[in-house]
Amino acid sequence: MSPPARSRQDRLHISSMEPACDPLEWIEDPWSYRDTPTQAFYDRQTLRVARRLPGLSIPPRPSGIGALYDVTPDWRAIFDRSALPGYYLACGTSGNSFKIAPMAGRMVAAIIDACETGHDHDRQPVLFTTPHQGRPLSLGYYSRLREVSPDAPHNAIA
Repeated sequence: MSPPARSRQDRLHISSMEPACDPLEWIEDPWSYRDTPTQAFYDRQTLRVARRLPGLSIPPRPSGIGALYDVTPDWRAIFDRSALPGYYLACGTSGNSFKIAPMAGRMVAAIIDACETGHDHDRQPVLFTTPHQGRPLSLGYYSRLREVSPDAPHNAIA
């Protein structure tokens, strides 16, 4: 008798938080990235989950998807105007800024409003008043032109 067909409901999402024991993979050419898990990554991750869930049935070959995310050298997002007039940036978030999307949208809107009415955000960063605390926040903190501190974290959980 053959095993029952697998359905989408009996799948488990397994990912990584970039532990120190795993090498980071920097992709030089994102356009040539293969979005399927490598055998080495699959073996490493399934071994970890199998140790935590001993009764879990694990397929012998990789399945699923792999993905890329963008980061800045200091892992701080860029919310700014670009060097091209009329174009604005919200990038380098490593994929985690969905949690702050409403606030990020308000900050970028403040930059757009200021720049489109003649303000030079590069010379004098826009001051944004936080909606709940009413405190001023210099949006130069998220500038594309900021200097990266040598003490900056090297990942999102540092």
